[in-house]
Amino acid sequence: MQHIIPVYIARKEVHKYFPGLSSKTLANQNSQGKGPTPMKKGRLVFYCFDELKSLFVVGNRER
Repeated sequence: MQHIIPVYIARKEVHKYFPGLSSKTLANQNSQGKGPTPMKKGRLVFYCFDELKSLFVVGNRER
């Protein structure tokens, strides 16, 4: 059985794919200009899965 990996993940769903990475951490990093680049659609904030993966595996980086 194959797992489907989404291209974009909503901020509130990040913990399902990256245990230990909370939506609050991403919100705080965004307010400081750090972390992955957010994309907004209405009230929802999304992140590119590949960017989150590289951030989570490699560590924090400046935007």
